[in-house]
Amino acid sequence: SRVEERKREGKETLCALMMDEVSIRKHVEYAAGKFHGYVDLGCGIVDDSLPPAKDALVLMVVAIDDSWKIPVAYFIIDGLIGEERANIIKECLLRLHAIGAR
Repeated sequence: SRVEERKREGKETLCALMMDEVSIRKHVEYAAGKFHGYVDLGCGIVDDSLPPAKDALVLMVVAIDDSWKIPVAYFIIDGLIGEERANIIKECLLRLHAIGAR
């Protein structure tokens, strides 16, 4: 990875975490034995007890001292409260720090 390359060079990788919420069309379908279109926060629960999704929350890391950007996570949502959004950001930051990104 870019972070590991810079570590070998003795350099630190400085990044910014960007987040954007994009509207998507509400549409649920059943294909290949699975439902698609319901809220999915990555916890493995996807069934008709969840509301249909209307947004996609995308997190992207942008290098400050280099020229790259990488989408690192996305969640199919129907709105989030502040605490849920904060938990997602904290988890992403923890994982970035674990690989050496700052």
